[in-house]
Amino acid sequence: MSRQPSTRRVLPYIEFKALAIHGTSAEPVLVQGTDYGRFRELAGEFIHGIGGQALAGLAPGEVILGQRLADKLGVEPGDKLRLMVMAQRQQAAQIDSSLSASVLSGQRAAVHSVALVATLHTGSELDQHIALLDLASAAQITGNELGYDGIQLQFNEVFAAPLHARRIASELPGAVQVQDWTRTYGNLYTAIQLSRQMVVLLLASIIAIAAFNVFVTLGMVVRHKRADIAILRSMGLARRRVLGVFIWQGMWVAFIGVGLGLLLGCGLALLAPAAVNSLQGLLGNALLSTEIYPIDYLPAQLRLTDLLLISAIALAMSFVASVIPAWQAARLQPAAVLNGKGR
Repeated sequence: MSRQPSTRRVLPYIEFKALAIHGTSAEPVLVQGTDYGRFRELAGEFIHGIGGQALAGLAPGEVILGQRLADKLGVEPGDKLRLMVMAQRQQAAQIDSSLSASVLSGQRAAVHSVALVATLHTGSELDQHIALLDLASAAQITGNELGYDGIQLQFNEVFAAPLHARRIASELPGAVQVQDWTRTYGNLYTAIQLSRQMVVLLLASIIAIAAFNVFVTLGMVVRHKRADIAILRSMGLARRRVLGVFIWQGMWVAFIGVGLGLLLGCGLALLAPAAVNSLQGLLGNALLSTEIYPIDYLPAQLRLTDLLLISAIALAMSFVASVIPAWQAARLQPAAVLNGKGR
């Protein structure tokens, strides 16, 4: 699989649940044993060691905790904590000498002392329950003789993962489970997509209201300028020229509105993350918490396709709103209007 051109990275892992204990605080954690050398290539920028320094390696008996989880336990890099693991395969395992283990009497659980060497801050709910060990320690704790529970594959194209998962599943025995990220985090992705669609619908509704204002304004201009239009028509001005004048007037307003909207919108979008962080600092409270929201920060990304789509919708609606009053102006009968009988 690693030799496939579409495969970017292969990571063996061991995953199990445990209880992290420090003093009187205890939190459930999802422990993942991984090859840290390869994992660092994937997520090294999110890992902060003692003094905020990068972590070069992960030795036996060392652990990385999610930032929010570490805050709940009240631990910092350099502190000791314990991991309570339900005894499954580890009863027959030889625990590494660097891991202090003791079996609780009367219970099928073992407690392992580990040292916190770094925290993981992704800004997502993952920070509340993730713990990382080196692969060898995780195998010894769980008694995994194979050395791994599964293999994580990272592909060059993230949205092609379901297709690759189906292909791999068809080539492996039926007892092997193959899952892609759309199954584990698919609900979050679907919610984000639905939110984006709702935002586009909301913006389209706002643009429709603005286009209606253009329609009403041009209609009032046509009504007030009926006599002037009739005089120009009687002097030989063609209907298409009248039509063009009012369409251009409506589109000129639309172009100004779209231009100002793009400038203000892009500027506010770029400033919004910093503004939210500053507001949180002033208030002393987190406006966005992963206990409520999937992420604890406000992301902003300018996409050319979205800008073009919204601009095109605004210009198209403004054009339609301009055509109707312009057509009414072009259809005025000069003689009837000047005689006071035209509409």
